[in-house]
Amino acid sequence: MWSLAFRNIFRHRFRAGATLLAMVVGVVCLISAGGFVNDIFYKLREGTIRSELGHIQVFAEGYLTHGRVAPYQYMIPDDDPIGSRLAALAHVKYVIARLKFSALLSNGVADLPVIGEGVEPEKENQVFEGLQVLAGERLASAQPYGVMLGEGVARALDVTVGDTVMLLVTTPEGAMNTLDLDVVGVFRTLSKEYDARAVRVVLSSAKDLLLVNSVHSYTVFLSDTRFTDAVVAQIRRMTGDGTYEVRSWEQLAGFYQKVVAMYDRQFGALVFVVLLMVVLAIVNSINISVRERMPEFGTLLVLGFKARQLVYMIFAESLLLGAVGAGIGVVFGGLVAVLASWHGIEMPAPPNMNEGYMAEIRLNTWILTSSALVAWLASVLAAVWPAMRMRQVQPTELLKGCY
Repeated sequence: MWSLAFRNIFRHRFRAGATLLAMVVGVVCLISAGGFVNDIFYKLREGTIRSELGHIQVFAEGYLTHGRVAPYQYMIPDDDPIGSRLAALAHVKYVIARLKFSALLSNGVADLPVIGEGVEPEKENQVFEGLQVLAGERLASAQPYGVMLGEGVARALDVTVGDTVMLLVTTPEGAMNTLDLDVVGVFRTLSKEYDARAVRVVLSSAKDLLLVNSVHSYTVFLSDTRFTDAVVAQIRRMTGDGTYEVRSWEQLAGFYQKVVAMYDRQFGALVFVVLLMVVLAIVNSINISVRERMPEFGTLLVLGFKARQLVYMIFAESLLLGAVGAGIGVVFGGLVAVLASWHGIEMPAPPNMNEGYMAEIRLNTWILTSSALVAWLASVLAAVWPAMRMRQVQPTELLKGCY
């Protein structure tokens, strides 16, 4: 039966070719749509991690709940060994201490409320690829009195690289303290809201300004994002005494979750439409092919073929066509993905972000497998109705073309 089905495919080259074309185009469309959506989520995820959050953040217990009201009561002392313990874990690439503070930034004429961060420049420069330097350069420990301003902050105060600004803070004891800093750079991240309020200074200078010997958090960067959940579980086991709070980037990235939810709805509808078109095209092509071969099926029945054998033959042809079409579709889909990614797909800026980006078609095993499986199943299911119908039609009706 399989041999006969195989020969039938080559004997009806035009019909088989039309069905294969529908399958190949369908698989390519599914792969392209799936890879496009996958790339959007990948870039948004990695951009969020590498411009602000890191993979994991560790805070003193109570900071996330009460830190906005009393940030200096929930800090991690410099002599706490948690930083070195985190760095020793598997898959951990960098552990970066951060000190956050609220301040007034002045250019001598106007003041602007800002959110400041004391950072470790050399480590941050290695991993924060999402932080784009628009002017000047990045922070360096060799320039302890340098400051980087978010794009919105620099615009609001009309300052640029080389200007001197003053930070005014309230220390944990309630005293006022100031520090004159030289603007060494202006940066942009994925978030307009963050850039409109953020300033970054060297961690040692932030400690001197606030008169503290502690930090608010440790940001952990991993060798790969896929290890996040496993490392979070490790850290929670290691710090199970309730001294620390551990959060993954997903738990901290509220904006990311909202954008993903919005895109899920939009692109989910797109993928559904593409899927429906693919299935209908394949079903239509197979049904037309079967209807055109009614006299042939009638002849086979007259020559002694049983209706059951005819049904098996139709299913066998559909199985073979589906497998071949899915395989060819995956190959062409991969080629389309490579070419599109090489050229790039220009995209506008997502909501609340500063600029557009070049999208790609980013494939994975699930996208390739599911696209091929959809085409193969569609070809098999498309044969169900005509095959079952064959069992109920008389050979004379088939010979006359009545179906």
